[in-house]
Amino acid sequence: MVNRWGLSLAAVSIMTLTGPAWSQDAPGTTFDAYNESQAEPIFDMNPAFSDGSLVLTRTDGTEVVLQRENESALLKFENDPEVWSLRITPGPGNSELFKNDTERLFLKLSDRGNMSLYTPEYNGEPVITSSIVDEQLISPPELEKDDFPDRLTRHLSLRLGRLVNVEIEDVGGGQQPWMQDAALIVSDVVASNAELSEDIKAIRLVTGNVPDFKMTEDDTLLVVVDPSTGYDGRPSSDRVYLFLKGAFHG
Repeated sequence: MVNRWGLSLAAVSIMTLTGPAWSQDAPGTTFDAYNESQAEPIFDMNPAFSDGSLVLTRTDGTEVVLQRENESALLKFENDPEVWSLRITPGPGNSELFKNDTERLFLKLSDRGNMSLYTPEYNGEPVITSSIVDEQLISPPELEKDDFPDRLTRHLSLRLGRLVNVEIEDVGGGQQPWMQDAALIVSDVVASNAELSEDIKAIRLVTGNVPDFKMTEDDTLLVVVDPSTGYDGRPSSDRVYLFLKGAFHG
């Protein structure tokens, strides 16, 4: 299913934002003492954002969907197929930090409700937020057809210029989309980093209690997925990349 934010399984440029310029006070001008409790944040957001969904609009006009439940969240950039599973922890000054499974910071929510977006290119981009809604704006992945592993094998092999088989454990229709979603993420990282993955002859996805990786003796990348926990149960592309880098070029 695709909504206006592009939230599909198959489905980020940034402009800098200049802060306000403060002019020198005119002679004889006086000001009342600054009262922080009365100050209005430039980018408004409900400081009590503990549950629900909202849309973040970036300075280049693109949108990011954020969906939170207690101390976990899902995040999806416009025009990026990956849904990021984030954990929320306390930060400096009563802020909250949204990080992925490699501890990379994606978002910071201040105690006054300001939110900043963190990407590899920009270290804290202010965003404009929509109203919080109760509905889920990020949908689960849809079930692909039975020939999905074969199609993914052909796609991956074509990109790498050599045969790399993709095998996905069949866990049933209800949880199979999560296995397929994990296979897409892993395959894309492998294809995008040919030098790091040149020794991989196959990719096999199996179920387990904790998302993990292992290289077998027959040069198969074994990926452990917990489909019962949804997006939380499969590794992010960041973690796949770090594993490849450590396994072959550590």
